Amino acid sequence: MVATSRLLAAESQYKMADAVWDQRHRELTLAGMNNAQIEQLAQYPDNIAGYTLLSPADGMLLEVAIENGQMLAAGESAFRIADLSVVWADVQIPVARIGDVALGGQASIRVAAYPQQRFGGRLEALSGEVEVGSQTLSGRVVIDNQQGLLRPGMYVQADLKGISQSGLMVPASALFRRSNNSYVFIVSGPRSFEPVKVTAGQPTGGWTRIDAGLKAGDEVVSGGVAELKSHWQYQGGE
Repeated sequence: MVATSRLLAAESQYKMADAVWDQRHRELTLAGMNNAQIEQLAQYPDNIAGYTLLSPADGMLLEVAIENGQMLAAGESAFRIADLSVVWADVQIPVARIGDVALGGQASIRVAAYPQQRFGGRLEALSGEVEVGSQTLSGRVVIDNQQGLLRPGMYVQADLKGISQSGLMVPASALFRRSNNSYVFIVSGPRSFEPVKVTAGQPTGGWTRIDAGLKAGDEVVSGGVAELKSHWQYQGGE
């Protein structure tokens, strides 16, 4: 009887520990860590300060918010990292010129640092309200910045043209990123969804052009993508 009670108690403790482990593993997965990074944590049971922090994506270090030896609370930021390969420029469009521009229109950007150079972009968003004092409409231009010459905080001058883009389009809400890649989920069967890596253009008016990875007729998931992504990552998706 004693041996049986001990066995039942041990099984109960094991199930509780397994449930806690599963919960912690899921939390780390949702935080962006893959299985290899999670397993590496076991190498530092008494010295977590020796664990190497990895950014979930490539980018430029913009700010260091901690000092050597500082203890971080849960959820506290340590570094601010941004992917500057694509940047946004907030522009003010005079009311008199609103009719000359359209979402998806091309833009030519100039900055004082490089007066002889033009940076290409697209007008991807327009405010729904005019600023009364200046009589301008706010817009957002998305700019290709692969050379890394443009930095946050720069003043820009933008020349806009009104033209939209065409091609194979999906709702912008259908796309999600994993590391430095873009994906969508396609319907592969009844209640079955498959992540597909795609090459995406810039979003325009709530839609995004797909240059590679999909074909006409593919059924793309546009709702509940975050939940599907979490489940896929939890299952070990890379």
